[in-house]
Amino acid sequence: MISVAIAKQNLEDPAKVVERIEGELATGTPDVTLQAKLPKQGTDEFYQLLDFLKIPRGMAGNSCFKLSWGGMAELVTQLAEDGRPLPPGVEKSWPLYSTTFRRRKQRKSNDSEDEEL
Repeated sequence: MISVAIAKQNLEDPAKVVERIEGELATGTPDVTLQAKLPKQGTDEFYQLLDFLKIPRGMAGNSCFKLSWGGMAELVTQLAEDGRPLPPGVEKSWPLYSTTFRRRKQRKSNDSEDEEL
């Protein structure tokens, strides 16, 4: 997949970051976020993460509190962008590559005239 190759290139050499790919029919915007393995509720790792997030331990047993997988992905991605380590209790993370495609209104061609789509 082109999104994986471009995202890996962006990670390896930030000076050559590709923000979008323009094709004949569409424009693609690659993105990479980090996903994290969440600790199981009630484990030592879970309580380490709660302490890091400054959430009282008494709230953890309450049914109104639950860790958000998407929210943790945002946190781990932001920490990585800032060059900071994973939060305590989170032992594993991995990259998730994606590309958003937007169809062009006109076909991009090498000729001076663009075709209507």
